[in-house]
Amino acid sequence: MDWVLGTLVMVLLGCCTALFVLLHKKHASFERAKQLLSQSQQALEKSEHASDAKSRYLSGLSHELRTPLNVIMGHAQLLEQKEPNNPAYQLIKHNGEHLNHLIESLLSHAAMEAGKIKLHQELFDLHEVLKQIGHMFQPMAEKKGLVWTHEYSEQLPQWVKADPQRLKQILINLLSNAIKFTTTGHVTFRINYRSQVASFEVTDSGSGIKEQNQGDIFTPFERLNNTAPGTGLGLPIAQSLSTLMGGELSVKSQWQKGSTFTLKLMLAPQPAPPNRLQVNNQQPSLSLLVVDDNPSHLEITSAFLAQDKHQVFAFTSATKALEHMSSHQVDLCLLDINMPEMSGWDLATALRTAGKQIPIIMLSGNPKDQIKSEHQNHQGYLSKPLKQSALRECIAQFTTTPHIQLNLSQQATLNRLLEIKHFKGMEKQLQQWLAKQTIKQNSYNALMPFIEKKNTQQLLSMINNANE
Repeated sequence: MDWVLGTLVMVLLGCCTALFVLLHKKHASFERAKQLLSQSQQALEKSEHASDAKSRYLSGLSHELRTPLNVIMGHAQLLEQKEPNNPAYQLIKHNGEHLNHLIESLLSHAAMEAGKIKLHQELFDLHEVLKQIGHMFQPMAEKKGLVWTHEYSEQLPQWVKADPQRLKQILINLLSNAIKFTTTGHVTFRINYRSQVASFEVTDSGSGIKEQNQGDIFTPFERLNNTAPGTGLGLPIAQSLSTLMGGELSVKSQWQKGSTFTLKLMLAPQPAPPNRLQVNNQQPSLSLLVVDDNPSHLEITSAFLAQDKHQVFAFTSATKALEHMSSHQVDLCLLDINMPEMSGWDLATALRTAGKQIPIIMLSGNPKDQIKSEHQNHQGYLSKPLKQSALRECIAQFTTTPHIQLNLSQQATLNRLLEIKHFKGMEKQLQQWLAKQTIKQNSYNALMPFIEKKNTQQLLSMINNANE
């Protein structure tokens, strides 16, 4: 019996010892795992900090590059209008656009690396976008002696909903490459449409890509032809944007026989927007406030506006602009964001605090300014370098108020919903009134685009200026 008891004690001691050793090892492993996790977290934080620092640096560099570029491209546009057939001015403008495109490519790549790139879905005229792209690349192709062909399917819808800037960025990358790597022959830009899928095909008779290299063309900074200009980012960015937009980018190529790049993208047809503004040079004259601490930029913007016969009050000081507004009325404000004395955001806030409910358009060469959603005092945004056509269209959008009819009760209801920013409630209320035929279709059509854009200031003006 003692022998059995002693044996059990020995076994129990052995088990305890083994358990102790096992627990010790597990504790050591756990501590090691904690240490590795801590090191990984530190490495990740360091990597994220480095990525953010690079993003901030590139954003700042972009602003510094766009500052002189805005002046160069602005004067090129003004000079081209005086002498439209002078090739020198067109050359300056096209090269400026190319430089701006390179800046956009670097910023897009940095945003993708940081996982911070965003799409801005909006209704736009696809035919107009394609026409602009054709006008941009046809002279470039013909200058090289290439045959340029631009055609698209009759079934292609005019109005679609997507991110027009990202779509243009993809197509510009593909077309610029096609022209760059083609010395003789042709470049064809063809768009097919079937089952709500648009196929954008860019075909060239250029040098082509060897089969073993076709997997490398979508790798950042990989350049198969080191003698050609470029950053090696165009195709990687095009592919990433295609995927982000829910599309697909593919390539078929034969060495020394040319290439075909195809972007397939779902683009469902959309109804045309109601009361579309007809933007032209004969718009009514307006009184406009322009504030920019850079005198050269202020001069360019003022010159653009003066050509459309607008009355311009221009200031390099936000304080002087506020003093002017204390005793004067204007139809719209254009405010530069990055100013040393008072930022454009602060100036917009000061104008609203002073009771000024006019439309405000912000101007900036820093791409990060466009996504600062915490600022609610502005209605529009334009990036530098400024294009006169974009400036004209933006001003028209916020200064042309469609005629609508609402009774006093309807005005009060919409104002209550607008006060709490219940845009879905406003949309539902309008739909109910339309179904009961207590408002007209044209009034519904006029209000809906601004409700979708959550344009508080424009809606406030439209509702309060409506009549029965």
